[in-house]
Amino acid sequence: MEKSLAAVLLLALVSGGPALARSKPPASLNKMLKGSYAFSTSGTALVTPTDAATFSPGPDEPMPILTEAGLSGVLVFDGNGNITADSSVNVALAGVTCPASAYGTPDGGSTKGTYTVASKGPSTFAATGTLTLTPGKFNTGGAGAGPYCASTAISVDLNLVGLISHHLLTIGTSGDGTVGSAALPTSVTSSPTTTQSTPNPVWDIVTQGSGELQ
Repeated sequence: MEKSLAAVLLLALVSGGPALARSKPPASLNKMLKGSYAFSTSGTALVTPTDAATFSPGPDEPMPILTEAGLSGVLVFDGNGNITADSSVNVALAGVTCPASAYGTPDGGSTKGTYTVASKGPSTFAATGTLTLTPGKFNTGGAGAGPYCASTAISVDLNLVGLISHHLLTIGTSGDGTVGSAALPTSVTSSPTTTQSTPNPVWDIVTQGSGELQ
């Protein structure tokens, strides 16, 4: 009996039995998503007129306005769960495009994020993440500001599905509550006090699109 038990234990050690397999940490799936993906999404966002803050809650309080929205550019995934600063993202809201350069590092802006590949199938994988775009000092409506749309950092949630063999992504964005602010023309917000130097709260940038490995 003792010899039989010893033989079973020796076989488990040699073959890497179930008990040993369970003790090994699972391999990260984040390496499934690595490289530069050119992408584009389109959809909608809610923009609140900036004079909403001057109204008390009631029937006369301005309501958020549904407007067109989209993201485009290049997302760079490092294979370790990070969307790197090499990414370049344009933000379009209500016909006003804030170029990727507005979130560049020369004047203090940044483009970055994180992601997690949660599952993998035979031909696809699924991931979630967060992308944050912080405008530089010359793109926030301050002194010397040129054309811009971003006033504060914009952060969106990402839902990604990858088609492994074709190196393609489907990309969805969403936001739970206020995701940032942007200065938009009066004609967009229907607000008499809104100008290009006054930020409008932006809610729920919900878009869909796709990306391809470059």
